[in-house]
Amino acid sequence: MIAHQNNFKALCGDVGNAFITADTREKVYFIAGREFGERQGMTVIIRKALYGLASSATCFHAHFGDTLRSLGFVPTRFDNDVWIRLSKDKKAYEYVCSHLDGFCIFSRDPQLIMNQIKSEFTVKSEGPPEYYLGNDFKKDRKGRWCMSCKTYIKEGIRRIKNIFDTLIKHDIPMVTRDHPKLDESKHLDDDEHTKYQMLIGMLKWIVTIGRIDIAFAVSSLSEARSHGQSIICFWLSKEIFQQKDSHRF
Repeated sequence: MIAHQNNFKALCGDVGNAFITADTREKVYFIAGREFGERQGMTVIIRKALYGLASSATCFHAHFGDTLRSLGFVPTRFDNDVWIRLSKDKKAYEYVCSHLDGFCIFSRDPQLIMNQIKSEFTVKSEGPPEYYLGNDFKKDRKGRWCMSCKTYIKEGIRRIKNIFDTLIKHDIPMVTRDHPKLDESKHLDDDEHTKYQMLIGMLKWIVTIGRIDIAFAVSSLSEARSHGQSIICFWLSKEIFQQKDSHRF
């Protein structure tokens, strides 16, 4: 809304190999294997925030924030991931919105800010926000920004087909016979538990980006995501993806 009001342009990007651009806060080491050649058996100390370490996301967040501060940006009070600075002509503010390794710039000259960020990081998927953080972006005939989660839901359905090789359509997210808290079927094995957590994670993000109509069903099913959900709830979570018209704008 602010960008539209000020006639700003938008430019998005993703930081490549994001975590390892930051130093780790953990004390981690390993013993070098055969792939290290003559250094096999040596103790290797980890200095960078490798993927999989507990604090890597936090380390990158702080590192990216330090870079934006060096460019004159400061985090806003209402959201620490929305960064703001006064433009050179002092007539408007420029914005950078960040989420994990993705970011979006709103400015009259976003390429200038993009080039400043690229001087510190490898940036991939650079371009206008056609698809960003699971949202589809486009402008209507009047030039107003419109959002939807159509592409993300279609990708979720595709992954369901690949994993389960089946689809079942429903008219509502959770039918009256579904009672997750009363389910007493056997617990999932480790592989099924991982798949269940993936489904719940995708469903929760779909709620965040616009499909609030499935919020109650996802909330009910996500209560058991940390301790091995039962077989029945596992299949219910899969079926939420497959409800009737779930892929509509």
